Amino acid sequence: MKWTSIALFVATTLVFAACEPKDGESKQTKSPQNTSSRKKPEWKRKVQPKQAARNASNISKEAPPTEPNRDGSIQVMADPRLFALYAGFNACGYDEENLRFSKPFPASLMSLPRLQARRYLKKRQVAVHPFCRFLAAHQQPWYVYSHYAMALSAPPHFTVDWTAFQPSDQKYLKPMEGLGKQLARLYRDATLADLWNKQFHEYEKDIAYYRKHAEKWIEPVQQKLADRPREGKIVIIPNLLESHSRADVKKLDKVSYILTPPRQPGRSQQCTIVHEYLHLITRPIVGACIQAIRDRQALYKKVAHLPEIRQNYHTLFLWADEMVVHALTLFFAGPPSGIPEEKWLDSLVVRGYFLVPDLYRGAKATLQTPTRLADALPKIFESVKPDLALQRYEKSANKRMKIGVRKESK
Repeated sequence: MKWTSIALFVATTLVFAACEPKDGESKQTKSPQNTSSRKKPEWKRKVQPKQAARNASNISKEAPPTEPNRDGSIQVMADPRLFALYAGFNACGYDEENLRFSKPFPASLMSLPRLQARRYLKKRQVAVHPFCRFLAAHQQPWYVYSHYAMALSAPPHFTVDWTAFQPSDQKYLKPMEGLGKQLARLYRDATLADLWNKQFHEYEKDIAYYRKHAEKWIEPVQQKLADRPREGKIVIIPNLLESHSRADVKKLDKVSYILTPPRQPGRSQQCTIVHEYLHLITRPIVGACIQAIRDRQALYKKVAHLPEIRQNYHTLFLWADEMVVHALTLFFAGPPSGIPEEKWLDSLVVRGYFLVPDLYRGAKATLQTPTRLADALPKIFESVKPDLALQRYEKSANKRMKIGVRKESK
């Protein structure tokens, strides 16, 4: 079943760059191509009952607290609610990549846990069908599903806690009522607890990885920007059944969650963490981004009604936020090692981020000393040259069209 009902919402963060590993960073040790050795893969080994119980106990104990840490440190945890949701997505044919490419995404490029989940649930289609029917009847963007799932209780009950949502969120999440019951049924009938226990060691690897590196990655941001996320508590959750290119931020009950995609061998997740952390800072003050654009009347008149903004971002608000975060991520995390800066900026323009080169140069000139981002944004936007930005937009649109034609012809 081809899952086409979960719409691509480009305004949420696509992981725009996968950096090369820095000194001392670990690499992912498994890939889909490395499962043919004589030694039985760890995920196929029988999980002893005591170990399974210990895994379940660990998850329940790591439920994120509602109060922020005093030291503002970052927590990392696995989440069986998201695991169950994305296991169902994959069982029903969900391919985020197919929303951007005309042909099915190659299985060889999917993460190992994702492939394992698909194989596991392919043998349990009778248990999967009710969940797929629910997806077909509730055609909501993927981020609505994950937002709702984050407020459910732990397996196996998946009961919803509406008090975890902001009043403004409750209205758009109301159509999702019933998802908890469907996940509970899928979890029971498809024996997802067994799959969770088999894959738990993969989550442990990512938990250890982010605990080692995440705070070090965001330290430069904290040194240059006086701003801090409003939610004092930040929790990183590896989402190993997702696309390699999809990351997201959720806010629930005074806690901010950064959902990270599967790690790829030989690539760092620094850009992912910095990018999502910056969203926690920029979204509350993105009105300053809009004002900075409106102050530049020539720029505002030319970009405010571009069809690409309306189609992909829906509002100028979201478009401005994404452009600023891409530029700041490049400023704080740098381009992937081995790629010249100008070449990397050109690649961002081709992907539609045509203001990033100017905003990036503005950030380099402005953020020399610690400052509030809301105060710095007007100066950063002064670096934007409207005519040149629109020329870059037109060239990038032509390149994207040619790339799309070549992919269609293959």
